[in-house]
Amino acid sequence: MAVVIHREPQLQKCLNKLYKAGGRAALAAERVETIITTLASHEGMSPAQVNKLTRHGEARIDKCKKFDLVGGYRLVYVREEQHYFFLFAGTHDDCDRWLNNHRNLKPDIPCEDTPLVASQSDD
Repeated sequence: MAVVIHREPQLQKCLNKLYKAGGRAALAAERVETIITTLASHEGMSPAQVNKLTRHGEARIDKCKKFDLVGGYRLVYVREEQHYFFLFAGTHDDCDRWLNNHRNLKPDIPCEDTPLVASQSDD
């Protein structure tokens, strides 16, 4: 079964901020892009094979885990079946605050019969 990648809109804002900051932050943003691309293109690869996960799981959001990026940066994601929801990237403290503010978040898996393109009504 194919892996489905969901990038939350806030993640792009995080990545833009990291790129703009430069240095290790920009390296962390590049690593986020590499992780997402690798998981999307290598079916059956586990997240632990792609990048180091943090030592401790994440209890504030069900099925949530964090990738350990360079220089203390983290990537927060949820895996539900074959769906990966990439939610937030930032420093350890930024991720901690984000997780506290989004405690018990539950990403919605879109239905398979949900149209990809909206159709016009026949009014």
